[in-house]
Amino acid sequence: TAQNSQALNTLVSCVTSRIGNLIDQNQIYTFEKTNNLCNFTRGNPVCGVCAHKVNSCHYGGASGSSGSEAVDFNAKNPNLEAQLYQELLNLKSTCSLGYILFEADHTHISTNSCSGN
Repeated sequence: TAQNSQALNTLVSCVTSRIGNLIDQNQIYTFEKTNNLCNFTRGNPVCGVCAHKVNSCHYGGASGSSGSEAVDFNAKNPNLEAQLYQELLNLKSTCSLGYILFEADHTHISTNSCSGN
């Protein structure tokens, strides 16, 4: 079954323990939920459309073997996504965040152990 790597669980725990009040706890997304098969094809759309690009860290990257290495955080109302993004940037070294990308309606973060996004 699809799962998170231990590094990702540690990252999510670190972030939510510090700024969990800014994050919608019902909208923390790690691995593919709409097309579970994409988790096993690394996003190659042989079994239908996938939410993330091929070899995304959500699928463990190009060579990962321990599960999802990325998370999407959504701001909890009335907070703004831009405000959450800034707070996440402030936690980059504290929580060992890897690649961080602001995507207008959420912020994507990869673990340091996953190359790419």
